[in-house]
Amino acid sequence: MPKLTKEQWDDIRGKLSGTFGFVYLECDGYLISAQVVQNKRKLVIMIYVDGWARGIHIKHFKEGEESSLDEIPRKFYCFQLFKRDPNSIKVSEKIHGKKKCKELGLYKKNYCTSSWFSSPGRFVSKIKKTCESVTVLDFETYQQKLKAKEEADNAETL
Repeated sequence: MPKLTKEQWDDIRGKLSGTFGFVYLECDGYLISAQVVQNKRKLVIMIYVDGWARGIHIKHFKEGEESSLDEIPRKFYCFQLFKRDPNSIKVSEKIHGKKKCKELGLYKKNYCTSSWFSSPGRFVSKIKKTCESVTVLDFETYQQKLKAKEEADNAETL
Protein backbone atom coordinates (compact mmCIF):
# COMPACT_ATOMS: atom_id res chain seq x y z
CA MET A 1 0.00 0.00 0.00
CA PRO A 2 1.83 3.10 -1.19
CA LYS A 3 1.84 6.05 1.16
CA LEU A 4 3.01 9.48 0.15
CA THR A 5 5.90 11.25 1.82
CA LYS A 6 5.63 14.61 3.56
CA GLU A 7 7.27 16.29 0.57
CA GLN A 8 4.68 14.79 -1.82
CA TRP A 9 1.81 16.00 0.40
CA ASP A 10 3.39 19.46 0.51
CA ASP A 11 3.69 19.37 -3.29
CA ILE A 12 -0.03 18.54 -3.58
CA ARG A 13 -0.88 21.43 -1.23
CA GLY A 14 1.33 23.73 -3.31
CA LYS A 15 -0.28 22.70 -6.61
CA LEU A 16 -3.78 23.30 -5.21
CA SER A 17 -2.81 26.67 -3.75
CA GLY A 18 -2.46 28.30 -7.17
CA THR A 19 -5.19 29.84 -9.27
CA PHE A 20 -5.31 27.09 -11.90
CA GLY A 21 -4.10 24.19 -9.76
CA PHE A 22 -5.00 20.57 -10.30
CA VAL A 23 -3.79 17.17 -9.11
CA TYR A 24 -4.63 13.59 -10.09
CA LEU A 25 -4.59 10.81 -7.48
CA GLU A 26 -5.45 7.14 -7.22
CA CYS A 27 -6.87 6.48 -3.76
CA ASP A 28 -7.95 2.97 -2.74
CA GLY A 29 -8.85 2.05 -6.33
CA TYR A 30 -10.71 5.29 -7.09
CA LEU A 31 -9.41 7.91 -9.51
CA ILE A 32 -9.54 11.36 -7.93
CA SER A 33 -9.18 14.63 -9.79
CA ALA A 34 -8.87 17.74 -7.62
CA GLN A 35 -9.07 21.08 -9.36
CA VAL A 36 -9.14 24.70 -8.20
CA VAL A 37 -12.36 26.36 -9.42
CA GLN A 38 -14.20 29.58 -8.64
CA ASN A 39 -17.30 29.39 -6.45
CA LYS A 40 -18.92 32.82 -6.45
CA ARG A 41 -16.01 35.06 -5.41
CA LYS A 42 -13.91 32.41 -3.73
CA LEU A 43 -11.52 29.76 -5.02
CA VAL A 44 -12.32 26.23 -3.85
CA ILE A 45 -11.00 22.73 -4.58
CA MET A 46 -13.54 20.65 -6.53
CA ILE A 47 -13.28 16.86 -6.29
CA TYR A 48 -14.18 14.48 -9.10
CA VAL A 49 -14.34 10.76 -8.25
CA ASP A 50 -13.82 8.52 -11.30
CA GLY A 51 -14.36 11.57 -13.49
CA TRP A 52 -17.65 12.63 -11.90
CA ALA A 53 -19.05 14.84 -9.14
CA ARG A 54 -22.43 13.17 -8.78
CA GLY A 55 -25.39 14.63 -6.99
CA ILE A 56 -26.38 11.26 -5.54
CA HIS A 57 -23.37 11.48 -3.24
CA ILE A 58 -24.56 14.72 -1.65
CA LYS A 59 -26.30 13.61 1.53
CA HIS A 60 -27.69 15.33 4.61
CA PHE A 61 -27.09 13.59 7.92
CA LYS A 62 -27.09 14.29 11.64
CA GLU A 63 -24.17 14.12 14.03
CA GLY A 64 -23.13 10.51 14.67
CA GLU A 65 -24.67 9.12 11.46
CA GLU A 66 -21.48 9.25 9.34
CA SER A 67 -21.32 5.45 9.17
CA SER A 68 -24.64 5.33 7.27
CA LEU A 69 -23.09 7.17 4.29
CA ASP A 70 -21.93 5.42 1.13
CA GLU A 71 -18.20 4.81 0.67
CA ILE A 72 -17.51 7.64 -1.81
CA PRO A 73 -19.00 10.54 0.19
CA ARG A 74 -17.60 9.18 3.45
CA LYS A 75 -14.06 8.86 2.06
CA PHE A 76 -13.68 11.79 -0.33
CA TYR A 77 -16.30 14.47 0.28
CA CYS A 78 -16.13 17.35 2.74
CA PHE A 79 -18.58 17.46 5.65
CA GLN A 80 -20.17 20.92 5.89
CA LEU A 81 -21.88 21.95 9.13
CA PHE A 82 -25.30 23.60 8.93
CA LYS A 83 -26.31 25.56 11.98
CA ARG A 84 -29.93 25.63 13.03
CA ASP A 85 -31.56 28.97 13.71
CA PRO A 86 -31.90 29.39 17.51
CA ASN A 87 -35.28 31.09 17.10
CA SER A 88 -36.72 28.11 15.22
CA ILE A 89 -35.50 25.80 18.00
CA LYS A 90 -37.24 27.99 20.60
CA VAL A 91 -40.47 27.94 18.58
CA SER A 92 -40.26 24.14 18.27
CA GLU A 93 -39.67 23.85 22.02
CA LYS A 94 -42.80 25.92 22.72
CA ILE A 95 -44.89 23.83 20.32
CA HIS A 96 -43.60 20.31 21.05
CA GLY A 97 -41.67 20.57 24.33
CA LYS A 98 -38.00 19.91 24.98
CA LYS A 99 -38.40 16.14 25.34
CA LYS A 100 -40.02 15.77 21.91
CA CYS A 101 -37.42 18.10 20.33
CA LYS A 102 -34.66 15.90 21.75
CA GLU A 103 -36.36 12.78 20.32
CA LEU A 104 -36.60 14.48 16.92
CA GLY A 105 -32.90 15.32 17.02
CA LEU A 106 -33.26 19.10 16.88
CA TYR A 107 -30.26 19.60 19.16
CA LYS A 108 -27.90 17.48 17.04
CA LYS A 109 -25.63 19.14 14.49
CA ASN A 110 -26.68 18.82 10.84
CA TYR A 111 -24.11 18.07 8.15
CA CYS A 112 -24.10 17.84 4.38
CA THR A 113 -21.50 16.20 2.16
CA SER A 114 -19.97 18.49 -0.42
CA SER A 115 -17.73 17.80 -3.40
CA TRP A 116 -15.61 20.89 -2.76
CA PHE A 117 -13.12 21.88 -0.09
CA SER A 118 -12.40 25.42 1.04
CA SER A 119 -8.63 24.92 1.33
CA PRO A 120 -5.90 22.53 0.15
CA GLY A 121 -5.09 21.64 3.75
CA ARG A 122 -8.62 20.36 4.41
CA PHE A 123 -8.49 18.23 1.26
CA VAL A 124 -5.10 16.75 2.10
CA SER A 125 -6.06 15.97 5.71
CA LYS A 126 -9.29 14.25 4.57
CA ILE A 127 -7.42 12.06 2.06
CA LYS A 128 -4.70 11.25 4.62
CA LYS A 129 -7.29 10.28 7.23
CA THR A 130 -9.60 8.15 5.08
CA CYS A 131 -7.43 6.51 2.39
CA GLU A 132 -4.93 3.74 2.93
CA SER A 133 -3.18 3.79 -0.44
CA VAL A 134 -2.59 7.04 -2.33
CA THR A 135 -0.64 7.45 -5.57
CA VAL A 136 0.01 10.66 -7.49
CA LEU A 137 -0.70 10.29 -11.23
CA ASP A 138 0.20 12.38 -14.24
CA PHE A 139 -2.50 13.44 -16.71
CA GLU A 140 -1.81 10.72 -19.34
CA THR A 141 -1.84 7.89 -16.79
CA TYR A 142 -5.02 9.29 -15.23
CA GLN A 143 -6.74 9.41 -18.66
CA GLN A 144 -5.69 5.85 -19.49
CA LYS A 145 -6.91 4.46 -16.17
CA LEU A 146 -10.15 6.44 -16.41
CA LYS A 147 -10.83 5.15 -19.92
CA ALA A 148 -10.10 1.55 -18.86
CA LYS A 149 -12.41 1.91 -15.85
CA GLU A 150 -15.23 3.37 -18.00
CA GLU A 151 -14.87 0.53 -20.53
CA ALA A 152 -14.99 -2.04 -17.72
CA ASP A 153 -18.14 -0.37 -16.31
CA ASN A 154 -19.77 -0.30 -19.76
CA ALA A 155 -18.96 -3.97 -20.35
CA GLU A 156 -20.40 -4.76 -16.93
CA THR A 157 -23.73 -3.04 -17.67
CA LEU A 158 -24.19 -4.77 -21.04
